[in-house]
Amino acid sequence: MPMDRRTLVKYLGTVSAAGALAGCINAEETDSGNGDDGNGGDGGNGDEDGNGDDDGSDTDGEWETLEPEEGVTGSATLWHDRESAEQELLADVVDEFNDQYEPTISLNQVADIDDRTRTAIPAGEGPEGFEWAHDWAGTYWEEGLLSDQSDNLRVDMETFTGDAPNAIEWEGNVVGLPHAAETTSLIYNTELVDEPPETFEELEAIMDEHHDPDGGMYGFTFPIDPYFYSGYAHAYGGFYYDEEADELGLSNEETVEGLEFVVDELYPYMPRDFGYEAQANTFQSGNAPFTINGPWAVGNLGFEYGIAGQPSPPGGEPEPYTGISNIYFASAMDDDEERAAAFRSFAEWFVTNVDVQRRQADELGYIPVHAALADADETGDDVSGFMTDIERGRAMPQGPKMDAVWDPLGEEFEEAINGNKSVQEAMDDAEDRIRDNWD
Repeated sequence: MPMDRRTLVKYLGTVSAAGALAGCINAEETDSGNGDDGNGGDGGNGDEDGNGDDDGSDTDGEWETLEPEEGVTGSATLWHDRESAEQELLADVVDEFNDQYEPTISLNQVADIDDRTRTAIPAGEGPEGFEWAHDWAGTYWEEGLLSDQSDNLRVDMETFTGDAPNAIEWEGNVVGLPHAAETTSLIYNTELVDEPPETFEELEAIMDEHHDPDGGMYGFTFPIDPYFYSGYAHAYGGFYYDEEADELGLSNEETVEGLEFVVDELYPYMPRDFGYEAQANTFQSGNAPFTINGPWAVGNLGFEYGIAGQPSPPGGEPEPYTGISNIYFASAMDDDEERAAAFRSFAEWFVTNVDVQRRQADELGYIPVHAALADADETGDDVSGFMTDIERGRAMPQGPKMDAVWDPLGEEFEEAINGNKSVQEAMDDAEDRIRDNWD
């Protein structure tokens, strides 16, 4: 996949993003919350049962943090592609686990994690597990890169809200554990913008006010990447690939209309380098009032910001791709049970530890899928900001055929952005290339 950053999240089958991902936060009637900001000495979340703390919650003893079983002493490696603030939190969490328990987890930040996992795992040089969104499950399983741990897990799937458990299954195989829902939303610099725009006309006026490329200022930023502009591709009813119908929709009138909005109305206000780093750095440097990005980006901001739903184009409504971030079980777990047990122990502890999941929500804006945090009141403004697009978003296809869509779509849309083709021509060509790949 050509993603500069996250692909994010779908569930199995025909579950809709609005129903399933919204359920990750508040669709189930669960008593909310337990835990304060620290773990008890027993490795749980504070009380004598290892679950509660002293905040007066009615559910202090309800949620168990799964600690490693006695006798598990091996070591294992987790690969990830988190950005700086995300890396720091994950490193702290891994250190906490290693300090308390016998198993030892090594952490490795891996650029181009898609390519690296696909080469390293078959060569026997990969990790026991890695972190990424649910959309890799089908392709990676078919390529023999994942391990089914369904017979070895102790986690009660009722721990997770909505349809999150389905995000870590493929054809009945449990290939990971879920820990957060994600999507992209409008992030705005409150030093430049008092309130997020409610209409495209308001957005356009603010972009016009700040856009001064000669002075290093731009009206808008976001990566020109199929995941990031999916909200606009879907805004008028378009789609990339319908997994249930096994149908491409890139060349449909509705999809083309949404993509033309990006070319005609947003790209003129953006830096000419439309890669992830250039777009993200422009906003992070305070040189644009707006960006579209995900929870992974907010920890790197050095100014006050707000998060709101993506701006609607005239006559449409964005429906960005949404996803579940998973801790995947790599096929290396099938080769060494001691290392597999060590990695399972960490993964189970990580996803069931309410304090860890709350920290991810509070510090990174991750949308938790743990039932203890199902009440939006349990999380902060960042999570609330992303909820508009979680609720109206679309779940990302999970099957192997979607893997062949990303590169042709991204490359052909760049041709349109650069003026070498119309959007219609580019999407026609993308579909031809995708069908050739399928054949």
